Amino acid sequence: MDTSGNLTGTTFVEQAIYHEWLNSDFNTETFPTTGEDCQTCHMPRINDNVVIANRPPWLSARSPFGLHYLVGGNAFMLNILKDNNSLLGLSATQTQFDTVINRTVKQLQQQTLNLSLFDNGRQNDTAYFDLYLENLTGHKFPAGYPSRRAYIEFLVTDVNNDTLFYSGRHNSIYRLLDEDAAYELHYDVITNDNQVQIYEMVMGDINGNVTTVLERAYQHLKDNRIPPKGFSTQHNAYDTVKIVGNALADSDFNYINGVEGSGGDSVSYHIPLNGYAGQLNVSATVYYQPVPPRYLDDMFQYSSQEIDLFKNLYQGADHIPVIVAQQNLTVYPVGISAKNTNSKINVYPTITSDFIYVHNENDFSLDVDIYDLKGKLCASNKVGAKSKNKLNLSHFSKGVYLIKSKVEGNAFVKRIVVQ
Repeated sequence: MDTSGNLTGTTFVEQAIYHEWLNSDFNTETFPTTGEDCQTCHMPRINDNVVIANRPPWLSARSPFGLHYLVGGNAFMLNILKDNNSLLGLSATQTQFDTVINRTVKQLQQQTLNLSLFDNGRQNDTAYFDLYLENLTGHKFPAGYPSRRAYIEFLVTDVNNDTLFYSGRHNSIYRLLDEDAAYELHYDVITNDNQVQIYEMVMGDINGNVTTVLERAYQHLKDNRIPPKGFSTQHNAYDTVKIVGNALADSDFNYINGVEGSGGDSVSYHIPLNGYAGQLNVSATVYYQPVPPRYLDDMFQYSSQEIDLFKNLYQGADHIPVIVAQQNLTVYPVGISAKNTNSKINVYPTITSDFIYVHNENDFSLDVDIYDLKGKLCASNKVGAKSKNKLNLSHFSKGVYLIKSKVEGNAFVKRIVVQ
């Protein structure tokens, strides 16, 4: 409908999780041996022999058995239901709510997102950091109802824990304080703490204005939710699950080294130091918000029995979002140095299935480490001065890895893909 309630004759795709799964490496029809069904995460299997009913009495046991957890990602609403059990006349017990809430939080924190934080050195009174987010799910993150979003809190403090930089500030009910009036754009590089990275889908009405009313949704103004691994803009289901806005122009959004389908995004933070050259304490936190305060502002301008009831329940709720992932880093004083680059080091090929070369043209040897995106050290190598080493990666699992070395106080980081 338009803003006057007239039918426009158009359609709007509010949710298309199945199409997101089709457009991914999880699709079992395209990848029957490596793909994963939705039930793999939402109805985990056990290998016990289970008889699924007591009638008829001769039923035999079956294995494996899919547990009927049906776990999702909205612990916030589950807590509202639990806290107002009697008022809402619900039949589930407090213990049953606690069980499903714990499963929900566990899934969000253990099966949703990998987060990696990298120090890229200092230059010209600026500290440089990269944050890499890898979607582990078989659909976009966040997925589902359009209110759901995730945002990054990026905090840098000095040796006395005084704040030098704070992106993603929020108040006591986790309303973001520096969010743009309409909506926050997608960022590849964040240079000041008034910018905050928010992964979300934003709906627009027929006039191009932001709306949270489903019937008025006419167009997508933004969709930078992180795609699943294998996601492609050329897939026949892409028209219902498009990337919209600045993320389309971001060279590392769902891309690594020009190859589409990484299922991840890299965000660079350039932190102004204003003359400070001491220790830096860095914290990066990804919060998941299924029902952000701002999303309800329009609805709460109206009054009805249902709206008033939900408003009271919402205002009395605990608004702490689930921390999906968090990384901390301490950077010790090294003086002002070059930014994450050394023209005398080269790593190639960046996409491989068996080996890579590390070419060191420096006059000194280097320690070269290989990390996975969980921050686990997978291999360490010594590369001599003025030499080229061939490193065997044929035993590595498929995925994205980071080659890292320190050169006179500077960090050298290179991403590679093992396929």
